[in-house]
Amino acid sequence: MDSDKMQALSDSMFAFHRLYNEKVSRRMRPVHSELITPVELLLVSIVSEREKITMGELVERAMMSKQQATKVINQLEKKKLVCRRRLDDNRRVVWLECTRQARALLQTVYTGISGEMAAIFGQLDDESLESYLQAVQTMNRILQLLPVGKCECPPAEKNE
Repeated sequence: MDSDKMQALSDSMFAFHRLYNEKVSRRMRPVHSELITPVELLLVSIVSEREKITMGELVERAMMSKQQATKVINQLEKKKLVCRRRLDDNRRVVWLECTRQARALLQTVYTGISGEMAAIFGQLDDESLESYLQAVQTMNRILQLLPVGKCECPPAEKNE
């Protein structure tokens, strides 16, 4: 990709991140803040996508250190939202699983977030809402193509 397109992408993503946080994301925090922290929500959401996940994969997907993730998983385990399991065939591997309480909590949080999203995006006309929906679906489809974890890309060329 040429450097002009990369610069335009960087500028657009920076603007999107700022605008999304300013106009949407900050309104979501009160919906679940008394139930679960944003980091806990991230990790329990990742764990819930699978029947089970290893700590290593969770660390990679969340882009956190093992120490940070372990601390949060310990908190989630105390809240009875995640449990650790060892399988008989390989006792060295620790698997993380969501509990029924976690799935119920996620449903509660997502219901609250959906209500807040409806209040925010309900202000748009149908054409703008449809455009936004298509854009988000396109971004999600493209993001699914990217590898998980930190980029192993060569450093960007410097413009001199």
